[in-house]
Amino acid sequence: MGKKGFMLLVALIGILAYIGAQNPEILQESFFVSDDRSMETAYELDTQTLTSPNVHILDPEYDDKPSQSNILSPGYSISSAYSYGEPFRENTGMLTMTITNKGNNEIYVYGYGIRQASGSGIYDFDSGYLIAPEEEKELGYACFDVPDKSTIKPEPFVKIMATSESGKWHDYGIQYFDAIEIKTRAAATEVSPQYTYNPAYLFDKINSLVNSSDPQVRSKAAKAAKEYPGKYNIYQVCALYDNLIEDVDYISDPRGSDYWVGPGETLEIGAGDCDDYAITMASLVEAIGGTSRIYLTETHAYAAVYIGMEEDIDRISEAIEQYYGCVPVYYATDKYGCWLLLDPSAGMYAGSLPVETAPTENGWTYTRQTNVTVIDIAAR
Repeated sequence: MGKKGFMLLVALIGILAYIGAQNPEILQESFFVSDDRSMETAYELDTQTLTSPNVHILDPEYDDKPSQSNILSPGYSISSAYSYGEPFRENTGMLTMTITNKGNNEIYVYGYGIRQASGSGIYDFDSGYLIAPEEEKELGYACFDVPDKSTIKPEPFVKIMATSESGKWHDYGIQYFDAIEIKTRAAATEVSPQYTYNPAYLFDKINSLVNSSDPQVRSKAAKAAKEYPGKYNIYQVCALYDNLIEDVDYISDPRGSDYWVGPGETLEIGAGDCDDYAITMASLVEAIGGTSRIYLTETHAYAAVYIGMEEDIDRISEAIEQYYGCVPVYYATDKYGCWLLLDPSAGMYAGSLPVETAPTENGWTYTRQTNVTVIDIAAR
């Protein structure tokens, strides 16, 4: 009697989609910011008008894990793609992992993560996604400690189950991909820039462009509010940020001009530079009831949203981690409280670092700016 042969097809294919650290040749711009830091302040924030986002429990939207019932291996075929920036040494590194099911049957991914090639640690994160044949699914962020080395080689992995033609499931456990070679950046030297608040020549210009009543802004705001219903909350901010990244591509201004437009034009054409992103992001925040501002350096612009006082930071940070996964959350502080950084032209998520900044042991720093101008968006 002949023996039956079983062929096991298990393919793990890694595809790197490198999103490097922000390229100053692409994202760097020039702004007219006067050297006269003594110019009259046009506006002083009224603390009674400040609004901070609500937070509630956000349950992960995971598919139920199947029960293992098949001893024999049905086989599977998947590919993986990663997005990441050059991490700073002795800080936190991050990458996003996307899985595509290349096989003929459904798979279930119930975990993913990173193993340091040196064997110094495993960083393990939960998930729970049924992925149909040819379907692509972003699993989320994987965070890991970056050693003091110029190059690291982390090994991504998934925890995976696969189903047979008869619908029975087999649990493969941890499956590793090939190591990724990632260059790291040296730890940054802290810079202490000089801040100027609301000089009239910029306050009037920017506040005239920020428009929370624009029909396209209202439409985007309504979409986020429906996705995360209830009073103004931090998840609406995150959704608006993510949608803006998806809806608007980066494009430089015409040569020799610094062209600033309102949010309607940016959303209509689906493209803009850093000041367009900042003006549109601030408009979106204002449209859902938030308090926004815009930061200008010599070469960049980005928005921020008020999130409360220092005692509110833990709950806001935990909510953002609920939304995105393991991510470090960065914010600025002043006499009014804390402001979550929002730079869709460069950041990967709401609360990530803007262009030409770097993480430090106690927070973050600018890397080259000497002057920063803060423009508050006046309540209307």
